[in-house]
Amino acid sequence: MKTGVRRRRANRGKLDIRGCRGLAVSSWSTALLLLAAGTAMAQQKPDSQEQAAGDGRVLVAQADMRTFNLPSLPLAEALTLFGQQAGLQVTFSAAMDRGLQSRAVSGTMTPENALRSLLSGTGVVYRFTDNRTVALSRPGVGLPGDNLLDPVRVSDQRETGKGPVRGYVASRSTAGTKTDTPIIETPQAISVVTRDQMDARGVQTVTEALRYTPGVFTQPFGTDRRYDQVYIRGFVANATGDYRDGLRQPTITFAGFGTEPYGLERIEILKGPSSVLYGQTQPGGIVNRVSKRPTTEWFNEVQAGVGTFGRSQAAFDFGGPIDKEGQFLVRMTGLARQGDHPLFPRLPDDRIYLAPALTWRPSSDTSLTLLATFQKDNTFTFNNYTQTLTGVPANIASILQSTYLGEPKWDRFQRDQVTVGYEFEHRFNDVFTFRQNARYGHIDIDFRQTEGSITTSLARGLLQRNARNWREELTLWVVDSQVQAKFATGGLTHTLLAGFDLQNIQWEQVNRLGPATPISIITPAFGQSFSQGRIVASSKQSIRQYGLYAQDQIKLGEQWVLTLGGRFDWANSDTTNRLTRSRTPKSDSAFSWRAGLTYLSDIGLAPYVSYSESFNPTAGTTAAGAPFEPTRGRQYEVGVKYQPKGFKSFFTASLFHLTQRNALTPDPANVSFNVQTGEIRSRGIELEGVASLGLGLNLIASYTYADVEVMRSNGADRGKRPLFSPRHLASAWLDYTQPEGPFAGFGLGAGVRYVGKTYANTTNTLKNEATTLLDATVHYDLGTAFPGLKNARLAVNFSNLLDKKYIICSTGSCYRTEGRTILGTLTVRW
Repeated sequence: MKTGVRRRRANRGKLDIRGCRGLAVSSWSTALLLLAAGTAMAQQKPDSQEQAAGDGRVLVAQADMRTFNLPSLPLAEALTLFGQQAGLQVTFSAAMDRGLQSRAVSGTMTPENALRSLLSGTGVVYRFTDNRTVALSRPGVGLPGDNLLDPVRVSDQRETGKGPVRGYVASRSTAGTKTDTPIIETPQAISVVTRDQMDARGVQTVTEALRYTPGVFTQPFGTDRRYDQVYIRGFVANATGDYRDGLRQPTITFAGFGTEPYGLERIEILKGPSSVLYGQTQPGGIVNRVSKRPTTEWFNEVQAGVGTFGRSQAAFDFGGPIDKEGQFLVRMTGLARQGDHPLFPRLPDDRIYLAPALTWRPSSDTSLTLLATFQKDNTFTFNNYTQTLTGVPANIASILQSTYLGEPKWDRFQRDQVTVGYEFEHRFNDVFTFRQNARYGHIDIDFRQTEGSITTSLARGLLQRNARNWREELTLWVVDSQVQAKFATGGLTHTLLAGFDLQNIQWEQVNRLGPATPISIITPAFGQSFSQGRIVASSKQSIRQYGLYAQDQIKLGEQWVLTLGGRFDWANSDTTNRLTRSRTPKSDSAFSWRAGLTYLSDIGLAPYVSYSESFNPTAGTTAAGAPFEPTRGRQYEVGVKYQPKGFKSFFTASLFHLTQRNALTPDPANVSFNVQTGEIRSRGIELEGVASLGLGLNLIASYTYADVEVMRSNGADRGKRPLFSPRHLASAWLDYTQPEGPFAGFGLGAGVRYVGKTYANTTNTLKNEATTLLDATVHYDLGTAFPGLKNARLAVNFSNLLDKKYIICSTGSCYRTEGRTILGTLTVRW
């Protein structure tokens, strides 16, 4: 039978990725043509720049509109702060600034206009010597014999929406607008988990990183090392809301992308419907993982770790410029891990990860970054058991619910994953910028599982078993092309974005099922061998989505920000059952829009209001054979964000009312089919505070109240609470490092996580009890006591410190979570 994934591999290049090939050629050609044009323009610019420099300006230095908040200060301090906010180097003589006071500057303007206002009345003149440097002088002061101060090199310290964040508090993001925008100006709740947060808590998975985020419920199926299982505001987010660098990472059945958190710079959670920017998604929101990118300064990091469950791992991260001009930047990140599964020591939890990156910047207007990942996972999940075992002796039931009775030599989940992509940007002038982001991805899945059967032999202490094997492949090509225009009309400042994105996904699966050797429940003997069994399912699916979108961020003065956006999507799928030779095509289209208004006060307070929509295609047909319409989501949100001046912190409070329409519910006229009259409502409040309080103190705190209910249904779940929807979530994390004294460099951290009760069935007659879990860390900067170990850090992290066994059940099955885990790491940076 020619239905196996492996047997069809020779033909995959023609059958599965021919659409991807065309997209690849088109997108790469576009990028290379624009790159060539940008390089040619860069080569022509020196003459014009040299001429402009004679007028005291460089054209590029005028281009970016930035927000400045510069109080009146001694001139040297004001110039340092200006350099930080403008992303420029500032040079001046030691004598030039004596006795001078700057003028206060506040508002959104070009760096040159801000500098002109700051220097007004001082007698100081300026000259842009290149695109990144401004030289200051004062006639009659600062004679040629004076020494120039060291340049204020801050261009790499300025936070960007995709770049690193110093500490716990992020102030910018691209997730909510696809432009580099201050979070306080985005009229939707956004949470950012920074690299420093992940390092402090010693996270080993993305779900661990999200544990302290409001509105996010993790591990709905217990400990699962295969995927990042996440619910946001009551709706599943890992199938359609999984993004990396703004591009979708789809999951189809068991073919889903894995993410190594060590390879991430930050994780962004955009809450609420997001289709206006990202196309088909569930209404709860998305999780965007931001990759580490090359940096303009060279660095090195190596890390070694050991922990519970036989874990041992090593990691490295290094990179920087490789030429004198800084045109070429590289970065290489890698990790190797070996250990046992945290629930079943007989099974592995191993990973190899490698992520090379290269940036080419032929000019200040043009950049091309290549990003790739290679990942190999060997793990397993066998953590579920039947919730109710009727007629089974209590001692047998207890063993079944706590003991692994699979087959270690057979059971496995192996994933080979490769992604290769690029981010291209070219700025044509002060107004127009073109960007194109693209990624190719491929996954091979070999998932084997020994399944127990509930039969009469259980009473005799014998478990009948079946052997199942899923072989899956998924190939992805996704491209997002954008044109951004910054301009002013009257008293309005616009950041206009227009884009077109497309996704091409090819997936196929072969599922085999056969009998396995029975095993004694009381005295299990492992090591049995058995065949793969017969093919019981063989399918392939082709999915294509095209989206055209536009967005305008409009500023009226310095305080009002209006965000408007609209998008039209076309989604097509073609599913083939290779056993029955049946084919099911499906086409959907939808328009989504959003609007938001934010008020920026002078004290850092920003109330906002917004409306947003989502859509997501639904597979299947009605009893009459009509294909289902996409589900539709819509949300009203009001909130306030607070970013105190001079205090590194960010606070968010949001109220939301979210509904999903066209949900499936049983057809009253034919219970074997569904109709789309269902509706689910989610409403609540989310509170979040992140702060770096100074003197080595960092804080995260969050609370969520979510009222999720099935509003319309033809089943018994009407008026009930859906699965995986706790009414209350709360968490807090505090980390302190002694800044000076005999214990300088020594630090402690502790966290508490509360997860409210959830229901284990759709009729809400069974429930999972609430639980409270504790985390902790102890760390020490070794260089404070041993100068030879400068930049070396030793840390021990404890997750679930009190070893609380937390079990969550749903629809008849229960899932375990790991107990206490301990991980010790030694990190050296230089």
